[in-house]
Amino acid sequence: MSDQAFAPLAYGALRGGVAALALWALLVHGAWTLTGAVDAWWLPVFVAAGGALGSRLARRRGVASEPSAPAPRWLLWTTAAIVLLSFAALALGAIATPARHWDGVVAWELKANAIAAAPDLSHPLFAD
Repeated sequence: MSDQAFAPLAYGALRGGVAALALWALLVHGAWTLTGAVDAWWLPVFVAAGGALGSRLARRRGVASEPSAPAPRWLLWTTAAIVLLSFAALALGAIATPARHWDGVVAWELKANAIAAAPDLSHPLFAD
């Protein structure tokens, strides 16, 4: 398969996976509100199904006969630099401390530990 034929399929799979992730988030919030529990297998199933559906829809539309103009050369390098700098900052923060004590202990780490111990919202931390 040529690059021109593969690119729309990959982009369709990416769009479908992201749309499925958003749908999964909405459904999980609803399920947690109603039942207080969510099975862990939902996420990979939703993303895989969304990616497959997006790729299939892109294949049905077909490949554009006229390729678009290439992006400017500086765009690739600028985007790569921003992604790498963001990754480095996040990695440094994750390695430097197990939790950001100004926010992590109060908001995120405590809740993450409670959900890891029992993956439902019936825990007193969430029920009270």
